Amino acid sequence: MSIRLIKVGDPKLLIKCLALRKIVFIDELHIDPYIERDGYDNINLRADHFLIEYDGMNIGNIRVVKEDKKTIDISRFCILKDYRNQGIGTMALRVIEYFYYNRSYDHIVTDVFIKAYDLFKRCGYTKISATMINAGIPYFKAEKYLQ
Repeated sequence: MSIRLIKVGDPKLLIKCLALRKIVFIDELHIDPYIERDGYDNINLRADHFLIEYDGMNIGNIRVVKEDKKTIDISRFCILKDYRNQGIGTMALRVIEYFYYNRSYDHIVTDVFIKAYDLFKRCGYTKISATMINAGIPYFKAEKYLQ
């Protein structure tokens, strides 16, 4: 199994990330496109996009927003349905954590869909809010401190 995260710097790769997000968030989860897309969906200094590649196939996306000099917010994390529950999400999170830890970030926050909590719990994330609903999907906030 060969997994690679590609940091997006090219608009063509960003288009691939957005296409994967459309499949998962808009088509599969029925999230309104006006909610799913926002001002961070471009190549800029505040948000990084990563394309998740598995055996040469584009299968997912992670967007990371830099909140401040120590905190990042993982958002728009998705993996195509056929590739879930194979350890890919865990590996992708570990790569992101390592990447940002080496750039002096030590705190991660994220909104976690309830059905994805097991993944984040296995990776050491702690629930820090009550359950909320957005776009009809229950979620809560979680965090992790990197050491």
